[in-house]
Amino acid sequence: MGEQEKITFEVRDRLGRTVRLRESVYERHLPTHREMADYLEEAKQTIIDPDYELEDGENCYGYYRMGLGKGRYEKCFIAVPVYYRRTLWGDEGEVATFHLTRRLGRGKITWKRPRD
Repeated sequence: MGEQEKITFEVRDRLGRTVRLRESVYERHLPTHREMADYLEEAKQTIIDPDYELEDGENCYGYYRMGLGKGRYEKCFIAVPVYYRRTLWGDEGEVATFHLTRRLGRGKITWKRPRD
């Protein structure tokens, strides 16, 4: 039996599905998104409570949250693309990466936070 891969974090999305960020994915993307080392908690919060959810291909959804950036990133979205797969226990998601962006992706908006 192989060694189980380490998980950087595990949360539930707004629909209650388990979403994980594997340590290997986090370490692989850190060199290209160095600023994200300080945004792990914000990435989790974006998945749990997004401002927008976009369908971005088959079984891939992008979660976006504004207002969590600091300093020069203050007016950026945190974007977290998640790939879902069906398992015996229901759908589970894997974080592909996460990054800061000034605009939403090109996918179809499937959910938007209601305005107060």
